[in-house]
Amino acid sequence: MESSGNENRINVNDEDENIIYKSTTTSNEYIKGKGAKKYKHEFQHLLPFRSKKGDEKDMPVDNASCLSFVYFSWMTPIVWQSFRKGLKQSDVYNCSQLDSCRINNLRMANIWENECHKKGLHNASLQTVVYRFIKTRLIMSSLFYLICLLLGYLSSTLFLKKLLDHIEADSEPMSQGVKWTMALFLSELGRASCFAIMYAICIRTAIRTSSGLNALLYNKLLTSRSVNKTIGETVNLFAVDMNKVFHMVYILPLVLGGPIVTVVTVLYTWWLLGVFALVGVFIFVLIFGLQFLTAKGQNFYRKKVVVMSDKRISLMTELLTYIKLIKLYGWETTFSDSIIEFRKKEKLLLEKCQYLQCISTSLSLTTPLVITVATILAYTLAKQGDLTAATAFTLVMVNYVAAHGIRSLPIYLRDIVNGRIALKRIERVLQFDDKENYIRLTVNPTSSVEFKGATLAWDAYSPPAKHQSLNMESANGSIVQRSSTLTSTCLFDLEFEIPTAKHIGIIGSVGSGKTALLHSILGQMRLISGKVGVRGSLAYVSQEPWILNATVKENITFGNTFDSKRYYEAINNCALTHDISSLIAEDETEIGERGVTLSGGQKQRISLARAYFANKDIYLLDDPLASVDRNVGQHIFNQCIKHGLKDKTVLLVTHNIECLEKMDFVIFLREGRVVKTGVHDHLYNSDEDYKQLIDSSTMQFNEEPDVNNTVVTDQSPEDRDDPRFSSPDWSDVKPLALDGDNSSEASVSEIVDLEFRENPDSTDTLMTGRLILAEKMGTGNISWDTYKAYITAGGGYFIVSFVIGWLAFQAISSSFANWWLGYWISQGSGNTTANQTMGHDIIINNPDLKFYQTIYGLSVVIILCVTLTLGYMFTKVTLSASSLLHDQVFEKVLKSPMAFFDTEPTGRILNIFTRDMDEIDTQVPQALDGFFQRLMIVVCNIFIIILVFPWFLLPFSALVLLFWLIHVMFRGAIRDLKRMENILRSPIYSHITATIEGISIIKAFNKQKQFIHKFNQLIDSQSAPNFLYYCSMRWLSTRMDILCVFVSLFAALFAISSKESVGAAFAGLALVLSMQLSGLLQFVIRLGVDAETRFTSVERISMNIQTLKPEKDVITQINTSLVDNWPTRGRISFRDVTMRYRPGLKLALKDITFDISPQEKIGIVGRTGAGKSSIASVLFRLVELTSGSIHIDGVDISEVPLNELRSRISIIPQDPILFRGSIRKNLDPFNEFKTL
Repeated sequence: MESSGNENRINVNDEDENIIYKSTTTSNEYIKGKGAKKYKHEFQHLLPFRSKKGDEKDMPVDNASCLSFVYFSWMTPIVWQSFRKGLKQSDVYNCSQLDSCRINNLRMANIWENECHKKGLHNASLQTVVYRFIKTRLIMSSLFYLICLLLGYLSSTLFLKKLLDHIEADSEPMSQGVKWTMALFLSELGRASCFAIMYAICIRTAIRTSSGLNALLYNKLLTSRSVNKTIGETVNLFAVDMNKVFHMVYILPLVLGGPIVTVVTVLYTWWLLGVFALVGVFIFVLIFGLQFLTAKGQNFYRKKVVVMSDKRISLMTELLTYIKLIKLYGWETTFSDSIIEFRKKEKLLLEKCQYLQCISTSLSLTTPLVITVATILAYTLAKQGDLTAATAFTLVMVNYVAAHGIRSLPIYLRDIVNGRIALKRIERVLQFDDKENYIRLTVNPTSSVEFKGATLAWDAYSPPAKHQSLNMESANGSIVQRSSTLTSTCLFDLEFEIPTAKHIGIIGSVGSGKTALLHSILGQMRLISGKVGVRGSLAYVSQEPWILNATVKENITFGNTFDSKRYYEAINNCALTHDISSLIAEDETEIGERGVTLSGGQKQRISLARAYFANKDIYLLDDPLASVDRNVGQHIFNQCIKHGLKDKTVLLVTHNIECLEKMDFVIFLREGRVVKTGVHDHLYNSDEDYKQLIDSSTMQFNEEPDVNNTVVTDQSPEDRDDPRFSSPDWSDVKPLALDGDNSSEASVSEIVDLEFRENPDSTDTLMTGRLILAEKMGTGNISWDTYKAYITAGGGYFIVSFVIGWLAFQAISSSFANWWLGYWISQGSGNTTANQTMGHDIIINNPDLKFYQTIYGLSVVIILCVTLTLGYMFTKVTLSASSLLHDQVFEKVLKSPMAFFDTEPTGRILNIFTRDMDEIDTQVPQALDGFFQRLMIVVCNIFIIILVFPWFLLPFSALVLLFWLIHVMFRGAIRDLKRMENILRSPIYSHITATIEGISIIKAFNKQKQFIHKFNQLIDSQSAPNFLYYCSMRWLSTRMDILCVFVSLFAALFAISSKESVGAAFAGLALVLSMQLSGLLQFVIRLGVDAETRFTSVERISMNIQTLKPEKDVITQINTSLVDNWPTRGRISFRDVTMRYRPGLKLALKDITFDISPQEKIGIVGRTGAGKSSIASVLFRLVELTSGSIHIDGVDISEVPLNELRSRISIIPQDPILFRGSIRKNLDPFNEFKTL
């Protein structure tokens, strides 16, 4: 296929394909590549030097030379920048095109389509797709890992054994020792280099897989019939499950290490000790079987954790979405109790999962030592031969190398189990049926819409049922199941045409199918039979307006090319001129998620203006005039619909008789069928049902006789002695001190007067029209307050200190076992001193042999007991910390004022309760456990090495200084990159939430490509710091590995030069410990930085706990009887009430004063935005007064606790909302009534 001149051809080398990457104005093409050319980008990394190409913001790895690619030297500039000045988002490189969401989605989607074509949609395997996506890169990374293992075994077996033999031999020249030392050095250097190459490949593989899957799943949301997932569950797929898939792909080659090193260790031990290697094999098989059972148990509980987490996040999303209504009803307690209950269940399941993980980790940590001790004990008890220092410490080192694979295997298996579960969950969504495009072009060219015997149904849900019966179809159509989708039929045998440029009114009782009729024209239903035709483009205004979290102008233009004439026509015709002029930045003012700063009428008119500006052929208007006042409604109908859209086809759902009278004809629906069509007057005079429906819609409420037409300011005398009408006496009620206020002179009116979040820039931001405040990113080191918050949540300093002390005891026990082996061997036959071991001394002839064996064996028993106890304590402490932090931040968020929810996107808040909580639940404990265990072992090993070789302290100190300098230089980069990655996740979740809420609007306006493009940009923005974060980890690890190789070099040189003074046993012990130290020391520094980085999630949560300020409230010691009787009559008095929603905004209410007598029915009239809803807001104290007061039955409501106030008065909100669950749950959330 020939590409046009404006196309860039990019070879994608993950697999055997390449891609044509076109501009957004052309369609995407995917071309399968052939031969070695598809790998040309990777082959260029073999060049020793490469000139820099492209923009300075391009990802440098694409132009990295061989050494720069292997050792991550291309990362040095950004690490240095972070060390000198810190990192800002503008300093981060752009995501590489090869790693971009768009390109990888093309590959992933192509492979998924092939899989579906081969096996069918409901049998397609996402695991197979991911394997095909990463196959080539997985093979290459695994190959380098195998070379790394080979070099590691050569150094720890052949070269180490030769070096230890040289130390034991008396006659060999030192040159032999130097030869084996250099061989050991070069082998370790090669191992470190291959390990770095493996990770260089794995990081990009994981980034590309994650990007491709993200886009594939998001595209499915836009094409599926119906996704049987709540918003919270869907966000959880992107937030948590995608991260688990990333980690699975990232560590996939490392799984090979465990089995391979185990087999090689067994074979080498057999060669070293003969049949006694079977002892180690038996123990390994036993422990591996236990690990298999624990992994299976983890898989079982992990699935339950995911389900419980989905329920918690789903409920949390519902709470955040409808927080205003929940506060109005005073239902915070019932939602809070439900979420906390789900969290408790999640914690119990996490504990079981973590306990099993601790057992597995404990077994893996002690397995090498157990195998070594058992093998040596069996060998010495059988007395089949002498155990020399060379044999013993070679066995120790081999088992230590094997420990890397064995110890890491349960961790890697856990990541693979979690990744497979996540892939299955994503797969179930991808297997939902896509919506069929049943819309055809109308047969009659003069008709805009045609229905020919059409029967249509809603999609109730669309499960990927592989074995579901597909033969149930109802003849009359109440419930129909076709193509494995359960449907609810609601439109029957529609037969009519709508001529072009005609205005049609649609009327019917509730549930008659008016909205369904519009959706059927949009193609968003399921066609059971018949035909539906449409000629022309569509615009749609839904019954519930959908508003983007953007400016007024962006909501109206909706991604279309700006046309100033059409734009100002839309504003004028939809009566928005006055509303926009009253905003701070006019049409550049941000209006928040779901238009939280606008009234219902304003939101509806912006939705109508969006449709008008789109300039489509056919307009589907679902009762847009219901939420505006009469005058505004008349203006919109006359100016927008009748005049502005006079040449368009308009279908208007309405019960307004004045509108129906001016329609060209009316469609009358009843129970999903078209009863009659015709002009309004004819239908009104000829159809009794139509006449009754119109009359009932226009009927006026009869006026009830006024009991008292005067405004009552005081109780009538006869009421004053009636306890039902007496106001409670609040004069003796004393407020409880809040936030540590011990003032004894505080009055009832003294309440907490704090903004919802301290932000000195908020006023300036508001004056520019921006509503959503930029998320604060921490700077510098993680503060001690963050660690203190985690320690306090984990049980306090004593508990945490005890756990750390237990960690130290575990390390001391392990080091003692190694030291005891060296001491035992140094005693020989019992005739030599500890520091004069000679080669001919045989330890099995030692008269105290059983004593040495007993101590050596008991050391393992102690280690096992200490390790298992440690796992239990560590799990308890870390999960207690995460659960308490969750409860604290949840309480802070729940009690925040409405201003907080108006300016904080839902995705940003959900980010805390999804990804950050997952980090604290799983990643932080894992990082801390690894860091402290290895730190203690490093300290013990260094102590023993210096005890044997005191002069080793000099070169070691120099190397430690280099370690420290690299660490200081590096830690800022990884910390800043992680913070950026955390912050850049929030817009992704907000975009997903907005997409799900407005899916029908997006499809109606055919804006899927625009939203996909925006999603791709957000993923790429987050992928860049995420990629750099993992590369910075390897930048550090590679340099630490190389320095540790030099540690081993110096230890070996000391061993061969001091063999006569130290003795072979302790020289071998020090050499082995130094080789272990080479891996441990860099691991400690890397894990320490990783733990600090993971603590950015703790930092974000702690920051919210500290900075979020609750609603102004009073806590009072109230007489129960008084509370039960208030309010008694319902007299409401406003006195000079003024209110603004946030600092910097204009007053929404200005000097309002009025009185409402008991039992009066008051109508509040005013144009849209006049302040009608604001009166309800101050009455329920959603917003505190700027000045003035409100009294109910003589009580100042500012002196009433919020929960008491909101539970004693009720409201029917402007927007009808039903929560998930039963009808009873919606009516009686507190279960206060036995029957309803």
